[in-house]
Amino acid sequence: MNLNQNANIPEVIDDISVINRLSENVFTVRDSIDGVDFEVDLYHSALTPTFQFWVKEYFVQMCGGWNHTELQTLSSRKNTAKNWKAALLRIGVWASTKYPSLPLSQWTELHVKALLLDILDNNINWTEDNEKAPLSRGVIDPTFLILKRSRNLKLRGLLSDGIAFDFPKNFIKTSLKTKLKSYGFSYDEWYKCQGWSSIPLTIAMAFLHDAIAILQDKKTVFLKDYFKYQRSADSYSVHQIGQGYFDLYLNGEWSEVRLHTKRQLDGLKDIKEKHYGNKIIGLPFSNFKQLNEHCNDVYDACIVIFLCLTGIRLSELGSICGDDYDIENDGTWMFKSELIKTNYGITEVREMHGLVAEAASTLVALSYIDKRNRKDKERLPLFGKYFSKKDYKNNDDFRRENRRASDNTLRYRLNSIYSKFLQCHPEFNEHCPSIHPHRFRHTWAEFALRRFEGNVFEAIRRHFRHSYGSYFTTHYVFGKLKDEVRDEIEKQYLKEILTKLATENVQAVMDDDFKRDLHGKVAHYISKSMGTIVLTETEIDDFVDDMAEEFESITAHEYGYCLVRKEMKHLAKCIDKKTQTPMLDTGVFEVCSDCINFLTSENANKESITRIAVSHQHMIARFTNLMGDNVKSIAIDTSRQTLKRAEAMLDEMDT
Repeated sequence: MNLNQNANIPEVIDDISVINRLSENVFTVRDSIDGVDFEVDLYHSALTPTFQFWVKEYFVQMCGGWNHTELQTLSSRKNTAKNWKAALLRIGVWASTKYPSLPLSQWTELHVKALLLDILDNNINWTEDNEKAPLSRGVIDPTFLILKRSRNLKLRGLLSDGIAFDFPKNFIKTSLKTKLKSYGFSYDEWYKCQGWSSIPLTIAMAFLHDAIAILQDKKTVFLKDYFKYQRSADSYSVHQIGQGYFDLYLNGEWSEVRLHTKRQLDGLKDIKEKHYGNKIIGLPFSNFKQLNEHCNDVYDACIVIFLCLTGIRLSELGSICGDDYDIENDGTWMFKSELIKTNYGITEVREMHGLVAEAASTLVALSYIDKRNRKDKERLPLFGKYFSKKDYKNNDDFRRENRRASDNTLRYRLNSIYSKFLQCHPEFNEHCPSIHPHRFRHTWAEFALRRFEGNVFEAIRRHFRHSYGSYFTTHYVFGKLKDEVRDEIEKQYLKEILTKLATENVQAVMDDDFKRDLHGKVAHYISKSMGTIVLTETEIDDFVDDMAEEFESITAHEYGYCLVRKEMKHLAKCIDKKTQTPMLDTGVFEVCSDCINFLTSENANKESITRIAVSHQHMIARFTNLMGDNVKSIAIDTSRQTLKRAEAMLDEMDT
């Protein structure tokens, strides 16, 4: 590959204050989610002074500029900053080593192709990286994006050096496909292989829907009372099912029944009539095999519910014990103590709400023996199976063999459940022929992010609305998960919303009668940025790719979305004046609705906005009825302003 060097060094920005701020190699960055400061060291011994300066000034731009010029503070998510650092150092070290005197403005497509190939082969010694080549798309993409954006930043005077040309479509594919073939990959195979991705949302919802149907099936509800009765002091013998005595008793064919046995059968008859009335003659299970099969189906369904709606690792699922939690009056399962956490390794599921709490309660209920608060202080696994015939009447002296489900057992059960699911839904086989437990962590994040959307079916939406704001959700979503997948999932979600905005704008330009779904100041900004030019599908994709880099984060609320634009985050209504960081967790309609970063959807949010408007309207009416129309009150003034904004939004949606 013939790449001619040039001795010209890029002209550094002529601004003494900027140079002074970039004189240090270590930057203090505040995490834009949890507000915790961390340090990023951008020094590398292989960098030339010019590229060392370029790496630092570009990093500042990727953080959206200085929050405070004198204190030299920046704002970014920790994992995002880590990815930017890696991409910048790869470029800087490669350029310093290969072409130390050639500015980026004089690079050609061949230079960039050579860089991408060396990244793919893991040939750049910027860190002690023993990862086996070829490296993933997750490494290539941010590096290419930095090079692509450098042109615009250079033209705007925000960067001392940058690429001087536009990249053609499919540049990465054209550059890498031949090399990938030598590794035994097609480009499409490599492109899709970016670690574990989430299970496609429609498939995950259908899978979860089937699991919830089993959990809430009439047979399952019947079994809760059945096992409770069996655990009572005067329960009937389990032999009545297997030998058909109950059916004979109901039909009046078994006349010589002892008084004690009659009481037992009467109790079972009451349970049957409570749940089925006269709709069935006998029990819903004619033998133990059928009963056990349904119990196994319920346990399998609970595995799916836990994985989908908690993000828990499979290795931790089997370690949960019934006594690890207290059950609150509202049905929430609250984790008891740090001691149990340390001893048993439970690190994710700290609180269980909604469907997860219902699943946990069902696992406790479907058992011949007590799983919680035992007199003998035994700690039984939540997913331990104690519904076989041998467990009957062993509540005080049960068989103490280990019933804790192993990772392999749970993995086998999960694969078995999914195979059954695909038999019922063969249309999904092509899109997702198999699953892996870790993919549920990604899927859980998508459910959490989309918890207010109309396309997430009601049971899931209710679950997340109920649990959102709990220690578990906020700690996990904004804590550990972001280091693995949260940034990528949010980026995809952001692009999805921006694509919808751009597409709606094109449709509105072409059809005066087109009715938009998305409204708000972000929608107005996107519309203004696009103008009246009708873009093709490919042009929309390119527009969204560029536009997405202007935004730092997306947060969903029941009344809309918060899309924080980097250049506008200092104007956020929830800004912390001291740190100049938006306090996204504190968002409420009264604050968000008048913010420059606000966006709302008629399909997903209109109902909630209407409810908010009615609530404030009632509050104003009650107050003025008591105090008169001319009463002065900050609270009522705020409610009037909020009501006015809500009504304006609803009017815009109805236009």
